[in-house]
Amino acid sequence: CKELLQYLGEKRYQNLFEESMKHTHPSVNENDLFFALPPLKELDNPFALRAVKQIVLFIRFFLENDDDDRCREVNEALNEANPGREQLMFKCLQIPDDDVKHVVVETIAKAPLDQLDTSEVAELVGML
Repeated sequence: CKELLQYLGEKRYQNLFEESMKHTHPSVNENDLFFALPPLKELDNPFALRAVKQIVLFIRFFLENDDDDRCREVNEALNEANPGREQLMFKCLQIPDDDVKHVVVETIAKAPLDQLDTSEVAELVGML
């Protein structure tokens, strides 16, 4: 599950964007497409937005089911990843899509307070 975090503006973000562009332009030969990777704050491809939203919802599933031992293990792994779950959620708030932002904020709200470090709490306070 930690690998999913890499699609949220990290190592695999380019793969997510390229696949989204292929679906946006299905009739164009794949070799003829050029993809200028936008920063998250400029992401507007509907397929990429849908993918990001679904990844965030999948992460939220584990937060909402933290009473299950396996979900708790996944939550701890996501929290300990580098960068961790909350740092990547904060990055996703740059995406100019209200649906994505809504899902991200709801997901951050589900994070156990004991899994938020001082810098993450400071970032949350700074957003207010």
